[in-house]
Amino acid sequence: MKLNDIRDNDGARKGRMRVGRGIGSGKGKTSGRGQKGAKARSGVSVSSAPSGAPSGAMRSTAARMAAHGSESPKGASVLPPRGIPAFTNPAHL
Repeated sequence: MKLNDIRDNDGARKGRMRVGRGIGSGKGKTSGRGQKGAKARSGVSVSSAPSGAPSGAMRSTAARMAAHGSESPKGASVLPPRGIPAFTNPAHL
């Protein structure tokens, strides 16, 4: 076998669909864009925002956080995690 003998299997690469070329082509008339709306128009980019991104009147995370009444990290007391004793004596280490 030589490099010029290598080729894809039959049907491995599908040709691109030519849209808007008549009703018999299967992608005629609206060319797969549906009937009306922003996505059917030309020159309009309608992209869906990734999850977590603000959309419309969605409030941002900072706006949803409590502005007053929440305890700041500076005021929080330092406690050892559960299951780990508080090492007050260096001899325990």
